[in-house]
Amino acid sequence: MTYSHFFGDAARDLQRTVVALGGTPRERGSFDTTLHCTWMHLRAVALGRDEAAILDDVQRDETEAEQLLADALRMSLPIEVRGLLERQHEWVRRHHDTVQSLRTRRPSRH
Repeated sequence: MTYSHFFGDAARDLQRTVVALGGTPRERGSFDTTLHCTWMHLRAVALGRDEAAILDDVQRDETEAEQLLADALRMSLPIEVRGLLERQHEWVRRHHDTVQSLRTRRPSRH
């Protein structure tokens, strides 16, 4: 739940920043995001809510988010945007470490 709330809050923060800078943010997630969320739900149901499989998916998503934020931070950005992305990047890194810790404490699926 914390993970879900963070990404919802992060998206709203980014949308507010886009508006503050005079842009128009996307109101809804992309088809890829919707498809991925649906896939995760179907996979969880099909695998009997296998926590290891869910953690694998979450870790993959976090790795992608961490890389996207790191790429964005290499750009020349307004200071308020940089600060926002730095905070989000740090949170994703910490959460990624937490998920990794949960995965290593679980018995192997293989």
